[in-house]
Amino acid sequence: MYCLLVIPQRGDMSRRDISVSFEFFPPRSDKAREALDRTAARLAKLGPAFMTVTYGAGGTTSDPTLNAVLAIQGATGVPTASHLTYVSTPIFQVATYAGQLRSNGITHVVALRGDPPPGKPGDRHGGAGFYHSTPAFVASLNRVWGFDISVSAYPEPHPDTPSAEGGIEMLARKEDAGAKRAITQFFFDNDVYFRFLDEAAAEGVVIPVVPGVLPVMDFEKMKGFAARCGANVPQWLHERFAGVTSQEENRKIGQDVFNRQIEGLIAGGAPHIHLFTLNDAEMPEAACQALGLGRAARGASAA
Repeated sequence: MYCLLVIPQRGDMSRRDISVSFEFFPPRSDKAREALDRTAARLAKLGPAFMTVTYGAGGTTSDPTLNAVLAIQGATGVPTASHLTYVSTPIFQVATYAGQLRSNGITHVVALRGDPPPGKPGDRHGGAGFYHSTPAFVASLNRVWGFDISVSAYPEPHPDTPSAEGGIEMLARKEDAGAKRAITQFFFDNDVYFRFLDEAAAEGVVIPVVPGVLPVMDFEKMKGFAARCGANVPQWLHERFAGVTSQEENRKIGQDVFNRQIEGLIAGGAPHIHLFTLNDAEMPEAACQALGLGRAARGASAA
């Protein structure tokens, strides 16, 4: 059954109309798989619009991703999307995986360029048997398999994109190729996101651009991740975590930062929030409950 996930455009909305989604990464062991099953089941109770599972560089984790997507959607009933990348992956391998998704009832993909596996040369795309651009990749997924396609967006310049304008131009091309929504890289300054929305709209982008929000569960690890992704860590965030030595205190401050960022996005008119979970339910669950999002908001409105 094909189901298009509709996300409203930015505007004034009641809290119960704001939807959420959750992102996981594929487990690498039986223990991690069991933990992910518990995390997904716990977050599914919040009534997300969809959930997603990431995909490894050069297709290195395609089997774990597929298994996780099928397990989560099968166990929870929540539409679950597979991330799908093309860099260093021949078209026939992409086609095989896409066919497996469709044959197993997965209709939503997050289409990304991806990163090359370690040791691969700078030419990431290969020759005639490879996709050479994300718009071409999106167009193929749309035309051949009829997927509901989400793509990436970068409120701050991607490390491989010299300017924010270049990122918006690429986003417009992905929209033209068939993307139905974009999910942003994480950021910590909401003004950057809303400015990106305005600039994208000025360039004719009309698909929803969903903010992706990352919980700071470990500040030092997050800084390394942000450096690799080109995400700015503002000075005020350094100051919030200055002198913090315990994991308990880190998570307490991180929860407050997480909640406040989501609250600011809602106040600015964001109709949907995509939460990177790091396969840990605690902080996303607490944020949704504190802010009245998802099923918590609908339950409160019916009480």
